[in-house]
Amino acid sequence: MTYGDLEIAALPEGRFTVGLDKRFVPHAEGDPPRPGTLFISVTPFLVRTPEATLLIDTGLGSWAEGRGTEFLLEGLAAQGVTPEAVDRVLLSHLHFDHAGGAISPVGPGAWRPTFPDADYVVQGPETTAAGYHGESERARDLVLETLDREGQLVTVEGDADLGRVSFEVTGGHTGAHQIVRLHSGDLQAV
Repeated sequence: MTYGDLEIAALPEGRFTVGLDKRFVPHAEGDPPRPGTLFISVTPFLVRTPEATLLIDTGLGSWAEGRGTEFLLEGLAAQGVTPEAVDRVLLSHLHFDHAGGAISPVGPGAWRPTFPDADYVVQGPETTAAGYHGESERARDLVLETLDREGQLVTVEGDADLGRVSFEVTGGHTGAHQIVRLHSGDLQAV
C-alpha cells in the first residue's frame, strides 16, 4: 500500500500451529490442527521511504520447523528487494518469531546477518530483558552475538526519534518491547 510517500508491503511467512512446546509448525490450509495448539500468522513488513529501505521484524527464519529465511527472502524478491538493499532492520523485540530471520545459518554453529549492509535497531534494555526462556533466550543471544560481532547492532535507549521512524517503548510482551511509528508528513503508521 502507499501511505503518503511511504510504500508498505506485508511479507507473510504463513500460518503455523504453536503449542506449549513453542514449536512453530507450518500449517497447510485444510490440514487438521495439531492437538493443544493455536494458529499464529507471522508477517514482517517492508517499508520503502524516499531515503531508505526498512524491514520491520524478520519473522521466524530457521526457527520455523523445516524452514529457513527463504520465505522472507522470497517475499522481498517479489517486491524487487535484495538482502543487500535493506538499509535498516527495526526489531520490535527479540523473540524468535520476530527476530529469527535476522540471522541465517552458514554451517554447523555458524551464523551471519541475513541483511549484510543493514543496521539492526533494537532497544538496549531488550538485550537483557525478562520474558526470554528456552529457545527464545537462545535465539536472542545468537541474534545479538552475530549482529554485534559484525558491527551491525544499533541499540536505542527508550523512546527515540530517527526522523522518518520513531520508537516508543511499550513493554508488556517483553521488558523493553517497542512499537515502530512511521512518519510521512502529517501521517503516521504504527
